[in-house]
Amino acid sequence: MTIRRATAEDLPRIVEMGRENYRRVVGASGFDPEATAATVARMIASESGIVLVSDGGMIGAILTPHWSAPSRMQAIETFWFAEDGSGLALLRSMAAEARARGAAEIRFTARHSVAMTRLGYEPVEMIYRERLDV
Repeated sequence: MTIRRATAEDLPRIVEMGRENYRRVVGASGFDPEATAATVARMIASESGIVLVSDGGMIGAILTPHWSAPSRMQAIETFWFAEDGSGLALLRSMAAEARARGAAEIRFTARHSVAMTRLGYEPVEMIYRERLDV
């Protein structure tokens, strides 16, 4: 399995995976492919962006200082989707890239918290959402 940094040529495939992820998590309506492509293109071009792809997966993160300790860099996952079994490998690759760029920690979402805990990841907080657009 090959995991590599995404390029502009990957944008159409990333947008399609994003559409499928959005459909599964949020619902069928509201996905904006043009805005998605523009956002991911900025992440690819930015020194603070990390976007990696596999044959059937993707992960993206933003490097940013921690709000209460600005000297402590963190990587915040913004999207993570895989249909080819590469999800954990994408996460580990993103963590390695973040570490190489000076991040002290990564924060990400996961649906299988027990599995992630067994892999050595520590739950820090839960994400809740309220749909304001319905």
